Amino acid sequence: MLTQLISKSAAVALIAMPLLATAAPSSEPISQFGILGTYNRFNLKGAGLSETDSLPEGGLFYNFGNKMTAGPGLIYQAGIDLKSGKDKDDRLKDFQGDVDIGWRMALGDRDFLDVIGGGGYGRTRYTSHIDRYEISLLGRSPFLKAAMGYTHHFDSASVRLEAGVRRTTESDLKLKVNGMDIATADLKDRTNPYAEANFLFNTQGALSIAAGVYYSQTGYQLNTNNDLARKVQLQRDELGAKVGIAF
Repeated sequence: MLTQLISKSAAVALIAMPLLATAAPSSEPISQFGILGTYNRFNLKGAGLSETDSLPEGGLFYNFGNKMTAGPGLIYQAGIDLKSGKDKDDRLKDFQGDVDIGWRMALGDRDFLDVIGGGGYGRTRYTSHIDRYEISLLGRSPFLKAAMGYTHHFDSASVRLEAGVRRTTESDLKLKVNGMDIATADLKDRTNPYAEANFLFNTQGALSIAAGVYYSQTGYQLNTNNDLARKVQLQRDELGAKVGIAF
């Protein structure tokens, strides 16, 4: 799915380039809605453990704001992602919602530098079946966010790059067996990097196209006094692509 979405994003870029107009682009906030696909790689290590696994996901995204359209001044965006994936008896479901606010500074007539802060909430549920038991792990992670961005406006398109970190805080992990709560454990606060590239095409046409790719890394570690458990770390590397419409 991820390969197909990246191919579609590239095709959209090639098709949209001849549609660039000479009119000034709108600086009004826009909505973006579409599909996304991700490839997730999980690496468990520590305390004598070393295991790697992967699982793809597909889903939907929606956001609203002026990060792709604004000139110098205040910028903002709020959005949500919904994703799920399945591999045999393993199922992964993800929800993330975040809000960004920042300031855009002009580097030239078409080039801009962004300073961004924000926050949000992530929720991940992993479910597996072992014999007659359904094992469920529910992770909940509020986070704060800081990033830098670079934006270039064409006549009827925009390209935006962003890189930063998300700092999880007050995260926890809940274990359920056959729907019954078994245990809840606190997770250590972690600083996780991310980077993304977003594109907006044909902003002066009847239909604007939004596309993008991103990478994020998330680390999980128990916040416990147990030396053995504290050494175990799970790292998730996520590579995703999205394509949709802007209106």
